[in-house]
Amino acid sequence: MKRIITIAVLIFSGFLGRADAQSLRAGHLSIVSEDNEPFYLYIDGIKYNNQASLMVRVEDLNVPSVNCRIEFLSRKAPVLVNNLYIADEQGYMQDITYALSSSRRGNSALVVYQVIPMEPIPINQNASYTFRYGNPRVTYQPNYNSGFRPGGTGGGRPPRGGGRPDGPGGHGGHGNHGGVEVVPGCPVVSPSEFTSIRGQVNSIAMDKEKLSFLQMMTKDRCFKTEQIIQLSQLFSFSSNKLSFFKDAYLTVLDPQLYYSVLQELTFSSERNELSNFMNKNKR
Repeated sequence: MKRIITIAVLIFSGFLGRADAQSLRAGHLSIVSEDNEPFYLYIDGIKYNNQASLMVRVEDLNVPSVNCRIEFLSRKAPVLVNNLYIADEQGYMQDITYALSSSRRGNSALVVYQVIPMEPIPINQNASYTFRYGNPRVTYQPNYNSGFRPGGTGGGRPPRGGGRPDGPGGHGGHGNHGGVEVVPGCPVVSPSEFTSIRGQVNSIAMDKEKLSFLQMMTKDRCFKTEQIIQLSQLFSFSSNKLSFFKDAYLTVLDPQLYYSVLQELTFSSERNELSNFMNKNKR
C-alpha cells in the first residue's frame, strides 16, 4: 500500500513539474489588420499603442488567455471585444498571430493566422532536407536558424478555434518550399555588422543609392524584421521603402512578423501592394 502511494505521489509530482515548466514559458501575441484599418489594442483593460497601428505585437505573456478590446481609428468600424487564447489546449504557450478584419463581426472578426509553438527543437541545419512531394530528386534547404518549431497552423499542436492554414508565414518557419532549388541559408547579420551597415546607409545622401546598397546587402545576408524597419527609416521617400521591403522579405529571418513593416509606408496603396506581394510570395 505504501509503495502504491509513493508511486502515485511521484506521478502527481511529475504532472506538477510539467505544468510548472509550461507556466514558466511566455507566449507572444500579434494582431494584424488584413484590410489596412488602423486600430488601438487594449489587453485586460490596458491600452498598448497610443498611435493607431496596422500591426501590434505584445510579447512575454504569462497567461493562457487575454481579454482583447480593439478600437478602430475609423468610427464606422465597430469596437471588438474578444477573449484570445495564447496557450493551446494542453497549456503550452504559443507565438500566435491573429488576422483582424474591420468588416467581419463577432468571433469571426479575429481569426488565427499563424501559430508557432514556443518549444523549438534544436537541429543541425546542414543535416536537414526538404523535398517536393513526388519528386525526391529536388531538394531545398530550409532556414532553421533558431531551431525547428513544429506545426504552424498546418500541423503540430492545433490552435484553439478556427484558423487559416494559408495565412502569412503559414508554414510556421519551414522555409520556402516553392522557391529556387537548393537554396543555401544566408548568414545572420550580427549586431556589430548591422551597426556598420546602418552607418554606411546613413552616410549615403541619395535615396536611390541607399536602395542599391541595401539591395546588395540583402542578397547574401539575412536580416530580422526589426532591423529592416530601422534601415527603412533612413529613406526619405516611401516608394523606396516599398522597394526595399519587397527585396528584404525574400530572405527575412522572421517572416511571421513582417506585417509590422506596413505601418512604415505612407500610402495605403503601397501597403496594399506590399501585402499582395507577401501573399503571393508566402514563406
